[in-house]
Amino acid sequence: NGNYDWKSTGINAKNFPISPQMTGENVEIKFKLFCFNPDISPQDAISEMDKVAYRPANLMELLALGAAYPELQRQFLIIAPGSIWPATGGSHFVTGLSVCGSKRWLLLVWLYGFIKGNCRFLGTPKASQAI
Repeated sequence: NGNYDWKSTGINAKNFPISPQMTGENVEIKFKLFCFNPDISPQDAISEMDKVAYRPANLMELLALGAAYPELQRQFLIIAPGSIWPATGGSHFVTGLSVCGSKRWLLLVWLYGFIKGNCRFLGTPKASQAI
């Protein structure tokens, strides 16, 4: 539903399985975008989210945000640290929304390199059910 101009081939059902609970239902999702100091570690960023009763959003929640607010990713990189893909060679990637020129991208971002610059973590209240 996001109508992305480009999508990483690593974002697929094999690397990010979709459970049956994630399909066929409309669910209201609440979001918050977190902006941290560029020197913060991913673990510390997630701990900061936890302190205000938020958890890292997953891929399905990121896709819902992208569909509901397609222009938001033009302002900054938005990542969903709740969906991590351990690629071969020991690298870990998270899903994200970004742009390249005028094109909207759904991409994989290296877990330990994404915080630098204009980046936002997508979080959702812990009380909400993950989709």
